[in-house]
Amino acid sequence: MYLTVVLTAVAVYLLYCACRGWHGALPPNPLIGIRAGYTRSGKRAWYAVHRRIAPWSGGSGAVLLPAVAAFFPARFRGGQLVVLPAGAVLAGALVAVGTARAARVARRNEDD
Repeated sequence: MYLTVVLTAVAVYLLYCACRGWHGALPPNPLIGIRAGYTRSGKRAWYAVHRRIAPWSGGSGAVLLPAVAAFFPARFRGGQLVVLPAGAVLAGALVAVGTARAARVARRNEDD
């Protein structure tokens, strides 16, 4: 039960960050967003990376929500042990790949 609540909160957080990042409305802060070395180098880098990660984090939240929802139906018992972990792993992979790509692309565009 608690796991599903936490994963639902994570999915909503990812969707929230995606929307705010896409619209350039996620200001640099210590709580929400990607706080890697490059994004901390300045506001321009922060907004560039968050705009580029938005589709990835939004996709991650969009994958995670149905995986959590599939955990609830009683008739789907056997698949619950596959769908939820698979959704969580896929969501994590999307965020990891998206973060790496977004930082690399933003850094490359800044150098041009």
